[in-house]
Amino acid sequence: MPSRWRAPDVLHFMRCFGGRAREGHKGNFDCFVDEQTAPGTYLLDPHGLTCGVCVGVALDSEALVAQGLTRPAIRAAIDVTWAAAGPPTPYPND
Repeated sequence: MPSRWRAPDVLHFMRCFGGRAREGHKGNFDCFVDEQTAPGTYLLDPHGLTCGVCVGVALDSEALVAQGLTRPAIRAAIDVTWAAAGPPTPYPND
């Protein structure tokens, strides 16, 4: 997850395309965060930091946030761009 992420909550609504749904991933945010240990403090998941798909989804999401796109528009664009990367998780809840 970029260090100066503009909208970290957006990643909760982007699908995980890295094949980690069977490990409980609900969205791209789960690729980077294993658990929240206190408000604003997280235990990171090393997978997300080294997976090109996870990082790509996060960076693309950030760029689309910067362009002012809505969350549904960002999700649609991410789905088109990353669909071939692997089996996605079901859509995270809005």
